[in-house]
Amino acid sequence: MNRKWAIQAVVTFASALIGGGFSLAQEEDESPLHKIMEKVQSNNGKITKGVRNAVSYKKSQKDVAAAAEDLVKLAKEAKPLNEIAKKTEGVEDAVAMYDGFSNDFIKEAEDFSKLVSNADTTQTDAKAGYKKVTKTCTACHDVFRPEE
Repeated sequence: MNRKWAIQAVVTFASALIGGGFSLAQEEDESPLHKIMEKVQSNNGKITKGVRNAVSYKKSQKDVAAAAEDLVKLAKEAKPLNEIAKKTEGVEDAVAMYDGFSNDFIKEAEDFSKLVSNADTTQTDAKAGYKKVTKTCTACHDVFRPEE
């Protein structure tokens, strides 16, 4: 009986050490850009959920507008953080390309924010406007995050 509990204690302790090691490794890899992109992802979820259908949009238009405003702020914060472009191999003039993607993201996020801030905007218009924003994300990720 005691052997059973000893084995369980050892397995639990080893699992905790492994889990702690992984969490420390992830914290070391988190750059300022990564932290911003986590916030972008959070806003993306709010907006996507809010523009899903007309009923959701009507209920959450203010939340969508707030998330869109935050997206603009985050886009502007991310623009100078071009360390990923500097590290990218095989892409000619990666920093200029990153700046272009950042400018596109800022412009589309601002346009979307203005669109959803208008009380007369329909869910269909909001959803179409947000697709333009997500296309800028996809374009950048295709170049700078091709492994994902």
